[in-house]
Amino acid sequence: MILRRRYSGHGLTTYPPGKYFDQVSDLHAGKLIMVIDVSSSMSGKRLTAAVSGARDLLGAALAESYLVGVVSFASSARVAQPLTTDLKAVGHALGGLVASGGTDMSRGIRQAHKLLEELRGERVMAIFSDWETDRRSAIAAAVAARRDGIRIIATIGGTASPEFMREVIGEDEEVDLKVADDSQIRERVAGMASLIRPTWR
Repeated sequence: MILRRRYSGHGLTTYPPGKYFDQVSDLHAGKLIMVIDVSSSMSGKRLTAAVSGARDLLGAALAESYLVGVVSFASSARVAQPLTTDLKAVGHALGGLVASGGTDMSRGIRQAHKLLEELRGERVMAIFSDWETDRRSAIAAAVAARRDGIRIIATIGGTASPEFMREVIGEDEEVDLKVADDSQIRERVAGMASLIRPTWR
């Protein structure tokens, strides 16, 4: 005698998710913070190009189910946009950036580190700067972030040093650190999207 058994149940892809689905998925989603130099040397077309590239980069990250945010730095640092999935809010934050003051990258790195350190999933800082900064403090801040499992990627323009930025991001990142001229900044910043790793959402 042949027994025929029937199995049935709700498909995982069609069953409504539980009320905590968003909170659980956010724990594991990637997080990317754009850390952007807004010192006085960035004024004019240079900042405009960097902001345009950052919009493209963060849009690409959102398409990969990342949460994204913006930290700006000059003599001090501030959170221009906390982590979000709202592309409109990101664009508004980037559009409000104004160049002034000196350059202290360490403050930008530490601020982004604070936003990312308690989170799970892939965590990335994407840095753009056009100027030299205090190397010791910036490298120390970057080492602390990398020690916590945060990836740092970067692209540079102006008079920024490729050798210095290599110390900031670490030897494991396959990043092109050739200095971009002003006509290349948007493309280079947006191009960091190629370094985004797929993430669970």
